Amino acid sequence: MPFFSCIIPSYNRADMIAATIDSVLAQEFADVEIIVVDDGSTDATMDVLARYGDRIQIHRQPNKGPGAARNLGISRATGQYLAFLDSDDLWFPWTLATYKQAIDTHSKPAAVVSLPTEFSDPATLAAARPKPPEFRSHADFFSSSRAWFLPSGWTVRADVMRQVGGFAQADCEDCDIWLRLGTARGFVEVLSPKLFGYRQHAAGIAKRWQYRVNGVLRLIEQEKQGAYPGGPERRRQRIDYICQHARPTSLFCLKLGLLTEGRKLYRRSFPWHLRLGRVRYLTAFPLIAAATQFRKRSPADASPR
Repeated sequence: MPFFSCIIPSYNRADMIAATIDSVLAQEFADVEIIVVDDGSTDATMDVLARYGDRIQIHRQPNKGPGAARNLGISRATGQYLAFLDSDDLWFPWTLATYKQAIDTHSKPAAVVSLPTEFSDPATLAAARPKPPEFRSHADFFSSSRAWFLPSGWTVRADVMRQVGGFAQADCEDCDIWLRLGTARGFVEVLSPKLFGYRQHAAGIAKRWQYRVNGVLRLIEQEKQGAYPGGPERRRQRIDYICQHARPTSLFCLKLGLLTEGRKLYRRSFPWHLRLGRVRYLTAFPLIAAATQFRKRSPADASPR
């Protein structure tokens, strides 16, 4: 049984996935199985994967999205910890060794997370050197008051991930999973060194505005329906987490001129922002929305009558 299972979901990444897999094969701590789930690619991804032979596991499914692809990987994993890596991102050679040190130091926590180094050209990562490890430990995720960790910076104990049922097959599944893992005991942040390279490119999922809007609206509805753990005593932490996503997403909508979507997020999360004392946002959003609407009007519409 390996200590880590590295799960890589992929869709049409023939031009990038080899570098991703190579970064796992180059780990200083090598007790890891590599599980690649092809999510219905239509390019040459499978040809690239075939070159690795038995060094990796390959599983295929019709295109269902990253949540479903990760779940298939979870179902095939045999490691004690599940380490996630997107097919356009890269690990540093010290990534798993640092995770292992954090896990051993903090008595097998439910999850360990890390921060990225952004890059466009992989060559810029070559000069990176590890800094001395520095960790911050919390009782659980809700206690950390953190809102966002990219999937390529997560490792989660396999039994804990299976207990919550894996990822939702819905938008913003990466945000939803932390709400469902919120009370799992032991949450460790790796403050240094940086443990993965986060690739910046035009196809990045962060640029898909509808994904973000639908996902945050779903988080709001799930919380209202009592879908997340922690009961009333952890409610403030849950709504704080959701609002940390609702606020920038609503403003992102205004930046794109998507007034209807932005206003919907604002209205749905308004009582929670009020409870949290986010007065600046609550007063600024209507003003920004009004200015955005004015700019969208044609010169003819804007002229006096």
